[in-house]
Amino acid sequence: MIKLLGSPVISSLVFVNLLGALMLTFVYLVPLPDSNIGLNSTRAQNDIFSGLKSLDTDTSLVLARPLFHRNRRPPAKEVKIAVPEAPEVRREVPYRLVGVVGSSETNRSAYLQSTDTNETIVAKVGSTVDVWIVDTIGSNFITLVHDGERKVLELSGGG
Repeated sequence: MIKLLGSPVISSLVFVNLLGALMLTFVYLVPLPDSNIGLNSTRAQNDIFSGLKSLDTDTSLVLARPLFHRNRRPPAKEVKIAVPEAPEVRREVPYRLVGVVGSSETNRSAYLQSTDTNETIVAKVGSTVDVWIVDTIGSNFITLVHDGERKVLELSGGG
């Protein structure tokens, strides 16, 4: 008999029978749910449908959030504020041309005098005077450029 219990087949059969007996006693000890409450009862159906309704509202909340946004919040609505356009300000050149030195176009220098301080500065093509850039220097004029605006200063006579 001990030899029989040592066999793996017999010991596994004994284990399965003991497990089955335990399950049968569990069924008798634990009562089954009331047969009046089943899927066919109206109360159970109402519970299911109310759960589906709440699921529907939860789903709409989830779908309202954008999927591919960093924090899954809808982007803030842009508020367009009407900004009045600044009137075009035409800058006057605070200098006057008092002299041009040099005979060739590439080697000319212009002497500009400040209208405020009477200080004289020397400018060549490409140099910056205040915010103006010297574009060309002619024999009796100079062309200054700032933000696409061109000003031509002519040599002032007399003095």
